[in-house]
Order: sequence, then C-alpha cells, then structure tokens
Amino acid sequence: MPYDVHVDGETSQGLRIFVLSDLHMDYSENIDWVKSLSIIRYKNDVLLVAGVVAETYNNFVFTMSLLKDRFDHVFYVPGNHDLWCQWEGDNYLDSIEKLNVLLTACSGIGVKTSPTIIDGLGIVPLFSWYHEGFDKEEDITSVRFPSLEMVCKDFHACKWHG
Repeated sequence: MPYDVHVDGETSQGLRIFVLSDLHMDYSENIDWVKSLSIIRYKNDVLLVAGVVAETYNNFVFTMSLLKDRFDHVFYVPGNHDLWCQWEGDNYLDSIEKLNVLLTACSGIGVKTSPTIIDGLGIVPLFSWYHEGFDKEEDITSVRFPSLEMVCKDFHACKWHG
C-alpha cells in the first residue's frame, strides 16, 4: 500500500512498495501475467519478491530481468522452489550452490539481496529456512495428518550436504 507525503499542505504520492511471492514462473500463464505488467507505471516503485520465483535458472533470470525492467528497486529473498535441484540435473552440487548462483544472477541484473535504505526506509531481506526443531507446539493427535516428508516436496527436491 503506498503512503502519501504531505508537504506544505500539498499531498503527493510517496514511495510505493509492492510485494510478490510464489510466482511459479515455470508455468506459461504466470509468465504472461508478469509480461503484462506495465513498464512505465511502476518505474519509481519498490518490489519485494518473497521467494518461489522459478525452479529453473533460466526462468528465474528471465523473470527477475522482467521485474527489474518494470520496477526501480527489486529485492529478492529465496523460496523453497528456487532451491530445488530436480529439473537441471546435476548442474548444482546442492541447493546452497544453486542459491549462490541465483544471488550472483541477481547482482548482475541489479536485484538487491542485501539491506538497503531507500528514501529513508530500511529494507532488510532475510534469508531463512524452516526446520522441525522450530516447532515447539504440541502435536495434534485428534486428527491424522500425513508426515511433512510425505506432503512437502522440498525433502526430495532440495539437496543439502553436510
């Protein structure tokens, strides 16, 4: 939601910040949607991309380039699908290597992945991941749920060494 700046009784539009996540750009209809975004309307705006851009490197770079062409400032934090290693064979030793390749691509495109101040507003991209050790809630035993390993593809598509 954009905020307004009031100067001497006049109202002018201030910095606008938009947030997108779960773009899933490996699907053509999603690519079409991003391509349909105006290349003029958002030129002074900030976009926060909160992960899950694409599973493949080429679709990731293509998408981030499209977004950077449309927004003045683009920030990125990785999502689980971005770090999957299932479609590009053995191009990456693991998901950490793929993350580093994606961050390098962001740097080359002009997409920010580090803390930055824009018009007095600090934007701090946080890189985090979930872990079962974070779950401190009691298990729900009245309803049968499948295990996380059964419903979450990350356990198969991400490669973690160590």
